Amino acid sequence: MEFYDKLVLLIEERGITKNKLLTDLNLNRNSFGNWQKQGSKPRAETMERIAEYFNVTAESLSNDNVELEYQPSAKKSFASKLRSYYQRTVSLFGSYDITDEKLSRFSKLLNASITFLTNPSECEFDPDKHSAGEHSGFDYDAIFDILELSDRCVDNDVARTVMIQISRVILYRVSKVKDADGNDFDLYNCKYLLSNKLNFLYTNKPCKDVLLNYGLNFTEISAIHQYTGLSYFYLFTGEEKA
Repeated sequence: MEFYDKLVLLIEERGITKNKLLTDLNLNRNSFGNWQKQGSKPRAETMERIAEYFNVTAESLSNDNVELEYQPSAKKSFASKLRSYYQRTVSLFGSYDITDEKLSRFSKLLNASITFLTNPSECEFDPDKHSAGEHSGFDYDAIFDILELSDRCVDNDVARTVMIQISRVILYRVSKVKDADGNDFDLYNCKYLLSNKLNFLYTNKPCKDVLLNYGLNFTEISAIHQYTGLSYFYLFTGEEKA
């Protein structure tokens, strides 16, 4: 993966804008254009600053033949609120194969048909049309499999499509709930969500930045949970625990 693509991936993971990165590091406003169009890279000193900003090694960021390597202090470890003893550390890189068994469990957990989950042309979840017809309740293993999928840089069309469609189920769940003032939640006001990615998920119109034509990642799902106050249980199942 080339430097520019790695950088965009890091920006998306952090949930910031390109302008914020440029401002935080006091970089030239034309930097991104040069890196993208000309395929150039920052000078060694600037590369070190960018790497430090994202807690990755400069070597892995600058070398196109090396995957990103996080500094020890930046390893991801999430203590799940859903299962306090369960901690998960996953790589942003590497393939993720969705087996028929996993797809079936996703379908039952979300109460969304396999047809919907594997059809990227369906850009809006409709439970009357897309119900699975079978609901498993809260399947912890399925939840963590979905979270792992969301934390991967998926490299196959099936995994990418399934995560996009799972994201659209989550967006539907949010749309059915009002905030404390009785208003609809506007996810465009959630600072960790990129408007271009939301536009893609809502309309199915691809972004110019192809790295945004994906489903919600783990950070973005967590941001929705925090912003709306909706439980993970509700976001994935559409139900509240009794």
